[in-house]
Amino acid sequence: MPWGIFLRFFGIFNVTILLGGVFGGFVKLIYKLFGINIDDTFGAWMVGVSILILLFIIYKNIFKFSLTEKATSGLSKEVTYILSTLAVLMLVCAPFIK
Repeated sequence: MPWGIFLRFFGIFNVTILLGGVFGGFVKLIYKLFGINIDDTFGAWMVGVSILILLFIIYKNIFKFSLTEKATSGLSKEVTYILSTLAVLMLVCAPFIK
């Protein structure tokens, strides 16, 4: 088994868990400041999916370039714009979904 693939997967998994937890806590804090509780609703799933989309954008555009010297290219500007807009819309709509 090539250890490089295992270590890369392990690193991506850890970054996802750590940054996902930080982003999730930040979003929950923002919602709490506005008096919104989305626990045990479909909106909580939307927040999770939007955070995963944002982490995907960050990985493809930032981490991939800093981890490898031969990075070909990240996401195009159009794809980045569409995905980030979708993630923000999901974050905005999440409190209204029960």
